[in-house]
Amino acid sequence: MTTANETIVRKKTSKFRGNSISPAADGLLSLLFAIYGILCLAPIILVIIVSFTDEKTLALNGFTFFPKMLALNAYEFLLADWRSVARAYGITVYATIVGTILSVLITSMFAYVVSRKDFKYRNHFAFFMFFTM
Repeated sequence: MTTANETIVRKKTSKFRGNSISPAADGLLSLLFAIYGILCLAPIILVIIVSFTDEKTLALNGFTFFPKMLALNAYEFLLADWRSVARAYGITVYATIVGTILSVLITSMFAYVVSRKDFKYRNHFAFFMFFTM
């Protein structure tokens, strides 16, 4: 007869550990996720590099990760007209806040109506909600 402690020790030392995978599959999945991560970051890195590229070089050679000539003209332009950039960010923040508040308000009102069992058109509203999803 085995005790509970012997069973726990035997489970910890067994070769099979639940949801484990082989080292080859682990390496392949790690490689795939690394490639996917690089592909997701590449456009962001390209935008940053292009922001430091000279406009004429960009027009002649197009977008590239290795520009021929670097310049800070884009940042000089942004800093010279910082009020329009700040206004644009203000409009973005305002639209985000107002849009979120209206969305939560309308969604909660709709959810209240659908949650009421005594509402006559409850099934029609629920169908409309699920159909549009």
